Amino acid sequence: MNSSSHSTQVNPVENKYSEVFLAWLAGFLDGDGAIMARVVKQSGMLLGFRVRVVLQFTQLSLQSMLDLQALLGMGIISQGGAVSLVILEQAHVALLLSLMLPHIRFKRNQAVLALEILEKKSRAKGP
Repeated sequence: MNSSSHSTQVNPVENKYSEVFLAWLAGFLDGDGAIMARVVKQSGMLLGFRVRVVLQFTQLSLQSMLDLQALLGMGIISQGGAVSLVILEQAHVALLLSLMLPHIRFKRNQAVLALEILEKKSRAKGP
């Protein structure tokens, strides 16, 4: 197998992202990313709040974050001292974490916990 055929190997679960890309993205998350659980006040909720799991990738280059946003087809750009691609949509967060999980090393415990939170939220909503 040559290197060009290896880079186009696709994940059977989600054909949009290759395994090579997912491994790279997981490394990016481990190094310059964050997995966060935000508590958001919401008066309509039973306890008065909801938990939202967020993925964030950060770099100094706006162009690199715009390129990543285009590759993923999701997320919003946030600019401050650095530039971040922030993924808020819970279905997108769950998809990316589940696809990257085999490749995540340093933030593996956080990723597993985030997926558990998302699964519990999904079950609480019902069918």
